[in-house]
Formats: sequence, C-alpha cells, structure tokens
Amino acid sequence: MKNLKTVTVFCILLALLLLGSVNFAQSEEEENRITIKLYQNLDKLPLNRQLKVAVKVKIENGWHINSDTPNDEFLIPTSFDLLSDRNFKITKIIYPDPLILDMSFSDEPASVFEGEFFIGAIIDVPEDLELGKHKIPVEFYYQACNDQTCEPPQAVKSTLEISVVNSKTPVTEINKDIFAKLKFSK
Repeated sequence: MKNLKTVTVFCILLALLLLGSVNFAQSEEEENRITIKLYQNLDKLPLNRQLKVAVKVKIENGWHINSDTPNDEFLIPTSFDLLSDRNFKITKIIYPDPLILDMSFSDEPASVFEGEFFIGAIIDVPEDLELGKHKIPVEFYYQACNDQTCEPPQAVKSTLEISVVNSKTPVTEINKDIFAKLKFSK
C-alpha cells in the first residue's frame, strides 16, 4: 500500500512539474517566490581563515519551499551553494529546523520552510588567494509550493563580496545580532 502511495505522489508531482514547465517556457523571467540577502561575520578576511555567511530567506506569503531534507525522495530539496571557479569551499551549512505540514496532495506530511529564516554557511578561504576584493557568486535553489500546486524548481543567484587582507590587518566582527541566531556548533 505504501508503494502505491509513493507512486501516486510521484505521478502527481511529475504532472505538476510538467504543467509548470509549460508555464515556465512561456515566461523566462518568472517571478521568484523568495528573496535572499547575504551577510558575513567579518568586515575583512585574513588569508587561511573561515568566513561565516548568513543567508536571509524570505518566502512570499501563502507559499513554502521544500526543506533541505524533504520527506519524499521525489521532492526537490532546498540548497545553497557557491558558484565560484576559485578554491572557495563551503565546509559546513546549517539549515533551520523544518516545519512539518499536511498537504492535500499527499498522505505523508511535508518537510518545508516558510516565512522568513536564516541559513548559515562556513566558507574556507585558501591561503594562496590573492589579496584584495573578491566576488563569490552564490545560488539558492528551491521549489516553491502551496497546498494546491508546486512550481518548477528555480534558483536565486547573488554575489558575496569579500576583501581578503594579510594577517596584520585589523579585522572587525560585524552582523553579530544575525550570527547569534545561528548555531554553527550543531
């Protein structure tokens, strides 16, 4: 019986995705259901250090996005990643605890995010990076749904700008109130 439910949910989601892709093809500049804003914990970054980044995500009212660990293998997880061709690497990422909601199209509750929340990430900066300003392109990938439908997956791209300095340059912590909300020790 559980396999039948999984197949049914898969078929429904596949149909929604196919229908959504027709709408997506009609408008390349489809409206994003979310906005993101990036924050960093240091005003400048010495070589061979880690940078903490907070991503403020705001989801349009009436919508939610799948969590980073959806309850169904056919649902598209939310993710945050760097699009840099340099040696920057995310070494840790922290998502908030998801909400568990009952959906009309599924017998299983969905693991989702809604409203406004923060994601945290730790980025390693290589020791051989050139001093100066650097732009790191980032991507927040998600699928927006409401209780009736799911839209095709989308990505919101932004750029993180950091100033890399030598170890003798004074560095100041910034955005302490935001980073106090994130539990990097998880």
